[in-house]
Amino acid sequence: MLKKIGKPMMLFFIIILFVGLFGFLFGSDNVTIGISTVLAVLMYLSRDLTATPVKTTIKLILFNVIMGLVAYVSSLNLFLAIPINFISLFTIAAALSYTISSPISTPFSMQYVFLIVSPVSLEALPLRLAALVTGAVIIMVIQWRVNRNRVAVQSRKIFLEILKNLGLKTAGIKNGEDTKPVDEAIRAAVSQLKWILYDARIDHYYFTGESEKNLDLAIAFEQINDLLPQLADVSDNDALLDELGLLLKQIGAYFEEKNRPDPADIGFAAFFEKYGNESTAELAVLGVISQLEFVKDGLEASGQPDPQAKYRLAKSRDPASHYQVVKGYRVKLSIDALSLSYAFRLAFAITICAFLVSYFQLAHGSWLLFTISSLTYPFYEISRKKTGLRIVGTIIGGAIVVVIFSILHLQNAGLLVMIISLFLTIVFMNQYVYSMIFTTITAISSLALIDNATNLSFDRIVYVIIGGILVMLLSKFVLPYTEKDARKDLLDMYDEIIVNFFEDIKNSANYTAAFKLKIMNLMLTTTLIEDKLMASDDPDSVDNLQAFISTHHRLIIHIDLVYQWLLKNKDGIDDFKAISLFLYKSGDAVLRETDDGLIADIKREHPRISRVVIGECLVVFRAMHQLKLI
Repeated sequence: MLKKIGKPMMLFFIIILFVGLFGFLFGSDNVTIGISTVLAVLMYLSRDLTATPVKTTIKLILFNVIMGLVAYVSSLNLFLAIPINFISLFTIAAALSYTISSPISTPFSMQYVFLIVSPVSLEALPLRLAALVTGAVIIMVIQWRVNRNRVAVQSRKIFLEILKNLGLKTAGIKNGEDTKPVDEAIRAAVSQLKWILYDARIDHYYFTGESEKNLDLAIAFEQINDLLPQLADVSDNDALLDELGLLLKQIGAYFEEKNRPDPADIGFAAFFEKYGNESTAELAVLGVISQLEFVKDGLEASGQPDPQAKYRLAKSRDPASHYQVVKGYRVKLSIDALSLSYAFRLAFAITICAFLVSYFQLAHGSWLLFTISSLTYPFYEISRKKTGLRIVGTIIGGAIVVVIFSILHLQNAGLLVMIISLFLTIVFMNQYVYSMIFTTITAISSLALIDNATNLSFDRIVYVIIGGILVMLLSKFVLPYTEKDARKDLLDMYDEIIVNFFEDIKNSANYTAAFKLKIMNLMLTTTLIEDKLMASDDPDSVDNLQAFISTHHRLIIHIDLVYQWLLKNKDGIDDFKAISLFLYKSGDAVLRETDDGLIADIKREHPRISRVVIGECLVVFRAMHQLKLI
């Protein structure tokens, strides 16, 4: 029990100490900036902002300073504040809405609300701006302390987990066991690593040498995982699976912190020599070996010094067209219809309510604004769910406050109640109803000594209900965007990426390091799409989505395998183009059920192309025809 509450207790004391120190340095008017800084720090810890730390720090400082200046100008005139607040909140929400389920603009939109409900004089403005600059710097200092080695540390741990589970899956296949749980664990680990590498990109596009190598390894392990079940049908596979399991264990030892072996000492060569005969080995075995060759190359490259560690794939080598294609998908994932709809609703609701609160001088009207800020989500379904939970939590919290202060008359315990409830808010921060109960108790307890607890509870509940109803109405009727809309957009985008990927694969002029950048980015983008699709709350769509993702994911994997081979074997490009043309013209070949004879025929005509790549070409063309993408 003590171990369970130890981390929340430490976090609680750090937050209290930080906010108290912030208030001491910058005054009570700027304490809320300290609170918003804490929110930003906690929310952004899961994201890596250290790829360009100086540049990001400068951006955050400018962002905060401009926000403070704009909020000050809006405080000068009640009616002038309407367009200023709307434009400011719209810009914040649209610019920072990179995720669907939880927009990362929340700390900054909340901070802007703090600024407009607690305006300062011109004389106090420099101190406020200093507080905002300090908040931005603190965010990046903590980022640098926590995330500066995130790629190296997390990738090592994740690779260890992947290889352990690949070994378990290999043993399970040999013994005829159900390997679905292990398969899901591998897929989840690969997805986690891809998210880390996605966040670590420079300027949302470029990779460091370390990230490039880790992504190549992740994709190779992912492809091995997909190929393993095919080994169950290989004749006399017991020895093969045993030796593959041993090889995977040796590879796993490479990622151990201590006694890391030399990649040359890992048994790749012996395994390849025994099972990798191009003319006699079964296709599934050759497929696994081709990926193990990429793993071998990746481990050897990881042990070599990288003179371009920061920009292994330099900007100057990237044609603008490739960058713009990937940027286009990032925009679609972030500031397209979804985020613009969300930004408009958030800005409209807070602007109008801020005007009404100021015009009628509503006591504790800031509660209404905070409610709107915290309940406005990109999706109608999420806003509806959160609104119901928040109202329930607020009513329960309000009732507890009434019992404590109006029935039991424990006003002298107000400070203690506030501290305990704040601590419990942190403990239950991932359980929304409980966190709302304790947030309500904390907010009302802080005022219970100077006002009636029953009236405060009633005001809090009314503001939450009004704010919730307003958010629901806007989400339902003003530029509505539902999970169904998002699914359609994401499914269409996935198909578009595959067609783009496939068209580029056909073009031999694209096989350059710059093109590899584009492919790496698109591979990561498809992972984001898959994760967003599977986050759906609609149980009726889960099976269809899983089928869609499974089919498209396998297709992406097959296309990438062909691309990786072409990068490594540029002397086979002309043969590959000839095979592609043959498959385009031969409808019967695309629909043929048995591949061995066809692959053998093509191999005789084009000996440079491996059987694996010919088989992958067949799989890709059939899948594209099945999905009606070509």
